[in-house]
Amino acid sequence: MPHRWYDPSRIRVVDRLHLSDDGAVGELDDEPTADAPAGQPGNGARGMVDVHNVNHPETRNHGRASGLSFGFTSHYRAMRDMFGVHVTDGIAGENVLVDADRLLTADELAGAALRTRHGREVPFEEVRAAEPCVEFSRFVLQIPRGEAGEAMRKPLQQLRGGIRGFYVALAEPVELIAGDQLVLR
Repeated sequence: MPHRWYDPSRIRVVDRLHLSDDGAVGELDDEPTADAPAGQPGNGARGMVDVHNVNHPETRNHGRASGLSFGFTSHYRAMRDMFGVHVTDGIAGENVLVDADRLLTADELAGAALRTRHGREVPFEEVRAAEPCVEFSRFVLQIPRGEAGEAMRKPLQQLRGGIRGFYVALAEPVELIAGDQLVLR
């Protein structure tokens, strides 16, 4: 494990996110072709398969509720308080970042749903905390490559229980854009 390193340089904000049991596929709008509207498949849009999607050539998917990840701005504020300003919103690489004013738990998210701009609601079927990995813990502590040891124990404990985010399985596929909502029940 000392040779693995967390590198957030490939994280991208996308225009649309297609979520399914396979995982996430992000879509960036490029210049549309002259004969088709923007955002239509094959008409100037570029798709990006997330590394946790089962269809990624080097997939890191470990089952149904590992393909989609959610993080919260409130959790990032807590991580910044613990580890410093380099822990910016979205740096953990979750698929969906939700603006929240308090820390959320897996129990609260168990009855949640996504509400799209069109009013469609897609419930969560499974929720589990994204356990912290050694690589991300090294990153938040700013520990140089190859170093580890006792310094890792505390951040691994502090990032547990969903502070690092959550993995979610949805009842059905959905397309999201910025501004769609998370509904807690």
